[in-house]
Amino acid sequence: MLPETVSQLNHWFLKEYYEEEEPFSDEQQLEEMNEWMLDPMEFAFPLNFSVVEKGLSEIKGMIHYMDESARKLRILDKGGQLRHLSLKNIKNISKADQ
Repeated sequence: MLPETVSQLNHWFLKEYYEEEEPFSDEQQLEEMNEWMLDPMEFAFPLNFSVVEKGLSEIKGMIHYMDESARKLRILDKGGQLRHLSLKNIKNISKADQ
């Protein structure tokens, strides 16, 4: 095989193997996530966030601030670190166990 063909096949294989497809959020799921964010912002109780950043990860923390113009959340995680999450990267929100 030609070296160009081998490099292209390797590129396609690595892209397909390592890149996960982002889960799609439908309108109903977005409404549920919006409802899940309102009370915790007011009463400061922890939530679990499923976030797509270089793969799917879980973050447990409290919502510190919601910037609607930039569409970002500031989350205080359980280690006390402030994280900035884009709303488009959040795929699911659920109540955290205390």
